Amino acid sequence: MIKYNDYLKMKEDLEDSLINSSFLRTVQKYGNEIMKYRNYINRGWEFIEEYKGNEIFKYEGLYAPYIGCHYGFRSIDDCKKRIDTPNVSYMPI
Repeated sequence: MIKYNDYLKMKEDLEDSLINSSFLRTVQKYGNEIMKYRNYINRGWEFIEEYKGNEIFKYEGLYAPYIGCHYGFRSIDDCKKRIDTPNVSYMPI
């Protein structure tokens, strides 16, 4: 999956009409992922920060360790703990 900053760069290039062959190849390669990001962003997902290579997003007041995540945490610190321990399951209470 592409990173959020890559999505913003591609979106900016598209809006500025900076269409060249390398940009078109990039869009062809990542077109579906760009659309996926755009759909999530339009639905209210907000990029917060990058932590240890993972992008943290906020949606409906909860922090998620990646875009489209089906669970969330009330604090960003809890979300970071989840990223630090990827092999541990977290069950909603």
